[in-house]
Amino acid sequence: MDSAAMKTDKEIIRELTSELKQCRSQINRLINQQEEYQKYFEIFIENAADVLFIYNLETWKTEFISPSILRTTGYTQQEALEHTLDQVMTKESFEYLVPIKKERTEKLLKGECQNKLFIDELIHLKRDGTEYFSESYDFYTTKKDGTPIIVGI
Repeated sequence: MDSAAMKTDKEIIRELTSELKQCRSQINRLINQQEEYQKYFEIFIENAADVLFIYNLETWKTEFISPSILRTTGYTQQEALEHTLDQVMTKESFEYLVPIKKERTEKLLKGECQNKLFIDELIHLKRDGTEYFSESYDFYTTKKDGTPIIVGI
């Protein structure tokens, strides 16, 4: 083997150190970018005028709801997360929505409506018992683990 082509241990260590520094720099850049996106997300969620939510179609429970739920309904985020659908909408809206959700979930699991937008007109209930009309804009999709969910406004 040609000794001129062979690298010394010091040269190999220098190259590896340089590559490691580049990797660390890239990791730090990605961490900073993620932190910046997280700040934007938090600003968006805290200040969104509409209620944003994620609804689990396996458990039939809301997994996330934005703070705007308080302005809209009078319920805190925690209270809203503890309510079931039949507690937050009129009986008529609930009876209309349940079969539709089941049908759309079946289609989603068959791959027939991934990320398709659905708009439903519903009547919800506020904390004080009054009703309010809403248009719910829902995307039926799945989490990375395959759990069917609705991401909605």
